[in-house]
Amino acid sequence: MLLQEYKLASGGRVMVTDENMIFLFDKKRTAVSTSEYMGGVNKLSGVFNQKLPAGVARPGDLPGSSVSGYFALQAKKLGAGDMSGLLTSARMQCHGHHMIEKDGVAVEVFATGGVEGNAARAGELPQYRETEEGFSSLGGTINIFVFLSFALSPGLLSKTLITVTEAKSALLAELGVYSTYGELTATGTGTDGAIVVMDDEAHFYNDVSAHCQTGWMIAEAVKKAVAGALIKECYWSRQAQLSAARLIEHDALSEKDRLKARMKFNELSLREKEQLLEALSIFYMIREKRVFGGISQSAYDWLLKELRAGYPQIRTWIFDKQALK
Repeated sequence: MLLQEYKLASGGRVMVTDENMIFLFDKKRTAVSTSEYMGGVNKLSGVFNQKLPAGVARPGDLPGSSVSGYFALQAKKLGAGDMSGLLTSARMQCHGHHMIEKDGVAVEVFATGGVEGNAARAGELPQYRETEEGFSSLGGTINIFVFLSFALSPGLLSKTLITVTEAKSALLAELGVYSTYGELTATGTGTDGAIVVMDDEAHFYNDVSAHCQTGWMIAEAVKKAVAGALIKECYWSRQAQLSAARLIEHDALSEKDRLKARMKFNELSLREKEQLLEALSIFYMIREKRVFGGISQSAYDWLLKELRAGYPQIRTWIFDKQALK
């Protein structure tokens, strides 16, 4: 069922359904894609964002027996084999959309995203090793589609993926999205994807880095679109990062632990709750600094001592793990 429709500023149209987001161009365009199907730099008739079918646990469970096989079937169903796609479990109706126009050029971004299942930080220990049997999918994905009304060389088109990724990672840090697997802020999820499409016949630009206007436009539009998607999909915003739920459940490893944390928090008085949330905010900031090596162990120990003295409620919450058992 068609939920929403857009016209792309760079030419073409977008159709949003329960199952997918379909981007069809008014003429073939060059794109760089991280997809398993028509990935890399190719000339495409369109791109799409496909919702993971229900009941699929492994790539081999997909129609077509693989991600690329499934995408080939979907592209054919959409009317063109030369389409690249990304896969997600996020809801299409929760997409984010943002466009920036400046000095005659436009950058338009669509995104879907979730971070509560497998938010991760680059460089953490792996969660699985790929084998001949394949690998299990993990929940949570940020997919980003960027449409440029200008042209770039093949190398610079590929370089836009750096700007897109850096913008996404910067946003997750600003939102206080922590890795599911460690103590530090996440840089993305384990299954993120991106596709950038340019207008081959438009004016050529020679830079897309953070220093130039086109790079800023890409980064800003990505941040706004991804933020919009995360707010809709999992209610994650700058305000939410300091919410009671985010803070008191941050170190909970299971739903059982999260329930215990919520019950214990509800037993506190309003003043105690306010003190605890303030103390937890401080604690997570200094803990991350310690892990980064930004402060020494002795300085960290001193700060914890001061935190204990200034916020009585935090003593049993963080420093006595038996309190949540």
